[in-house]
Formats: sequence, structure tokens, C-alpha cells
Amino acid sequence: MVKEDPDEMSRNGKVEIRIFGALVSYAGTRELSVNISKPIPLKSFMEKFYSKLPEDFNSAIQKRSNVLVLVNGRETGVLDGNDTEISPGDEVVFLPVSHGGSAQTMPGSEMHTHA
Repeated sequence: MVKEDPDEMSRNGKVEIRIFGALVSYAGTRELSVNISKPIPLKSFMEKFYSKLPEDFNSAIQKRSNVLVLVNGRETGVLDGNDTEISPGDEVVFLPVSHGGSAQTMPGSEMHTHA
């Protein structure tokens, strides 16, 4: 359940948040918005964001080292990491990364060797 802050709702500075994969079950939603009045660092934004979601989501993010955070389509690791500035109108995406695969090969992907 997403908590609304009446003081923040009166400001006109939404940041749209999209959540994908297994993280949706922890968040209880795929999309939400957080209002901010001015640009803030990602770390501060995350604290505001976490307060709007169930504790399970925060725990899941802290335990998983394989979650990409994108701001306006760019991974924060190529920006300024936790100091990446989040501004009203931005989009923040949480994307879990899956590793592994199947023992089966996909048609057309077999390796060919010549003797």
C-alpha cells in the first residue's frame, strides 16, 4: 500500500517510478510517483521512496546486489552513483538482473566447429 504525504502532493514535482521483475511482488505495485520540490541526490530520493513502500521492498533491495537503477534510461553507475541528481519530471526504474540460463540451446544458436 502506497502512503501519500499531503504536503508533498501539493507540490508540482513528480518523479515517476517503474518497478520490474521480482521486485514488483515486494513493492506491491509496478508504478508510482514521488513528489519532490527541487533536485536531490539519489540517496536522499531513495529514503523518500522507501518510506512509501512496504518494508519488504527496502529489505529486498538491500539484500540484492543485482538491481539496476536507471534515471531517465541511464544506469546510475555511469552517472554519479548515489550522488546522481533526481529532478522533478525524471523517471527512475528499478530493474533486477537475472543470471544463469538453460542447459538447452536455442535454435540457431549452436556453435559450429570445423574439423
